[in-house]
Amino acid sequence: MLQLRVGDRQFLIPPEGVATIMNVVKDCEVMGERHIGTNKGTQGYDNAYVPLVYKPRVLSEALPCKPVDQDLIDTIKLTMKLNDYKPPT
Repeated sequence: MLQLRVGDRQFLIPPEGVATIMNVVKDCEVMGERHIGTNKGTQGYDNAYVPLVYKPRVLSEALPCKPVDQDLIDTIKLTMKLNDYKPPT
């Protein structure tokens, strides 16, 4: 499984889902910002950043995600069950 953050949510994506998502974002551009120094930019803290739109060099730059061990997922689910934790509604 891979953990993918979208906004404030974290999704656990199986390998076949990752392939589908990667196929969708492979031709995308990334919107970000670059730190250039205090009062030299146009946005952010102390106007220290400039906005950027660019083609990612590698696909992981377009879609940052990290692997999550299945044992960790199973442990979290067991802990939820044992403590009667309910997912948010």
